[in-house]
Amino acid sequence: MTDIVGNVDVANGVINHSDAWLYCIYKDRDALNRIARAIMSVKPFRSASPAPLTPLLAATVIGAVMSMYRAFEDRLKDFVDKVKRVIPLPILVLLKIKIEKEEALNHPLRRAMYEVITKSGAIKLYDLLKLGSRASIEWHVWILIRTGLVSEVRVGKKRYLIDPANTEQSLKTLIQLDEDVKCIAENSTKRLKELIAICRTDEETINRVLELIRKAQFTATL
Repeated sequence: MTDIVGNVDVANGVINHSDAWLYCIYKDRDALNRIARAIMSVKPFRSASPAPLTPLLAATVIGAVMSMYRAFEDRLKDFVDKVKRVIPLPILVLLKIKIEKEEALNHPLRRAMYEVITKSGAIKLYDLLKLGSRASIEWHVWILIRTGLVSEVRVGKKRYLIDPANTEQSLKTLIQLDEDVKCIAENSTKRLKELIAICRTDEETINRVLELIRKAQFTATL
């Protein structure tokens, strides 16, 4: 046992036996950090007959590597948080950095739009224009869609905004708002060519509505 708990020589760096015991028995993070620094200080070397790792040394090396990874992960998270505080939200969306719901809804107009959409389940984009100019509404809709809070369903040339968190209610509202959606929903078991002939709409619209129907049915079964 004394051979194992003595100072463990790792090339030019030294892992102290007390640090190894402190980590393996008590999970002491300060000891683990000292072990990590010792390992990182080692220069590459070649050995004709490298000594096998003891269980204690293997455990400390693995622990040290995991500690360094967690430290890097924590620093990366801190960096991302700082970036999110200084870079405008649209830029963060373009960079595909995850945006929290509260961050996306910190704009009063965007929050008002989101509340209207989620309350009704679905709404025509045109009906949102009473809340602001078209350019402004289009911009905030884009943010809401990219952050996943809102989805868009195109029915021919008509654009609807729906609540993706409540597809069942969104579908019910769409059926009430749009005759094409109602027709597709009522004939959803028919083949595509039959649907095109019956509902007199394009294939892309039918596929989008059928996908929404599938999502709503899946949600209803949960």
